[in-house]
Amino acid sequence: SPEKSSRIFGIYDGAASVEYKNAAWAGRCVSPANLVSYKWKKLNGMTEDSLTDAEVSTLEDAGWNGYRKVKGVGQTTGSRTTENVSGTASYIDTIIVRDNIINSVASALLTMFTSNEIIPLGEEGRGLVREAITSALNFSGSVGLIQEFESGSYQYEV
Repeated sequence: SPEKSSRIFGIYDGAASVEYKNAAWAGRCVSPANLVSYKWKKLNGMTEDSLTDAEVSTLEDAGWNGYRKVKGVGQTTGSRTTENVSGTASYIDTIIVRDNIINSVASALLTMFTSNEIIPLGEEGRGLVREAITSALNFSGSVGLIQEFESGSYQYEV
């Protein structure tokens, strides 16, 4: 079988000939205006597969999500990827969140460089970089990508 990628994932569909769970799942989750988790989604109009815990684990290990009934309600399961964080496999949600934060920081730095003719060396330049990164991380926190402390600040350090 082909090697699993940390950027490719799908949903197992035991009724593939009559239902399109991948399309229902994407329609439920993929939206540039809404950053959401891919796990635990109800897919309207889709039939749940009869998956045991062992089958769900096998699917997750292979990078696939399942769709099964849990406590009477249909929900998607998680999918682990080959990309490891702290010695354990990541879920696609974790990778998507990380990618969005990295993209936000990179975009803020690009804007900083293109908006300033010169970025000075020393404290003034460090201040511009710190301001750009802090702004990007605060945006990421405001859309729920970075956890908030009880004090209301986000859990990061620049």
